[in-house]
Amino acid sequence: MSIGHPTVKACVSPRLFLIRQKTSPHQREASYIGDMVDQSLGPVGQEIETRVRDALSPEHLAVINDSAQHRGHMGDDGTGESHFTVEVVASAFTGQSRVARQRLVNAALGDLMATKVHALAIKARAPGE
Repeated sequence: MSIGHPTVKACVSPRLFLIRQKTSPHQREASYIGDMVDQSLGPVGQEIETRVRDALSPEHLAVINDSAQHRGHMGDDGTGESHFTVEVVASAFTGQSRVARQRLVNAALGDLMATKVHALAIKARAPGE
């Protein structure tokens, strides 16, 4: 189905309405994933963002609340803020192993890992990676 402009196409399904412009596959994927992510963060997500920014001065930081995907599972405390993904690009990771990078992020979060966060996926990269 074409919508008003020859470079815009719409895909309609019972669960999803998505308008795609002609872009590279990577741009489409990033746009699609970005649309699926809830951009608002609660107090725990905001605290994660603040601590990582203060400790690592990242070039890029995304804190994604994955808690809804784990509702009712072990570790879900009912707050809606128990499972997160952190995507971070920082020069502090240059020359560091994957484990060392994860340790830097965990150190930045400090007590949050023991008191507020049940699960954390970390995607840590150095600039240019």
